Amino acid sequence: GRRDMFDPELLQEVEAAAMETSAGLGQHASERYQRCLLAFQSNAWRGEGFMAVYARVCLLNHSCHPNVRVEPQGERARVTAARAVGRGEELLTSYAEAALLQRPVAERRRALAGRLGFICACARCAAEAAGGS
Repeated sequence: GRRDMFDPELLQEVEAAAMETSAGLGQHASERYQRCLLAFQSNAWRGEGFMAVYARVCLLNHSCHPNVRVEPQGERARVTAARAVGRGEELLTSYAEAALLQRPVAERRRALAGRLGFICACARCAAEAAGGS
């Protein structure tokens, strides 16, 4: 995600964690740790009491109208169809919780930008932003 889009409070937490873990290693190390922590924040899946990065699941793009659901299960994640998926259709999951998907496009975009550092440009958001449904 883009650093300038993250929520300022999240950035403060990331900066503090990077400074703590890179104490004595210099400014360059702290900046590198910040980039790594933000990348982790953008790619990690959250489960009950844990966060994980799944090599294949991280390749799934986001959509506010997903066709698959990801269920983090510790060392593995289960990916299941959320609706019919056509042959050759890209598998898309939602990086947002279900309640956020019920909100207007501006709120979804603001929340995703603050947490993950990107403005959602999925087909649903693009249509809603253009005045469609």
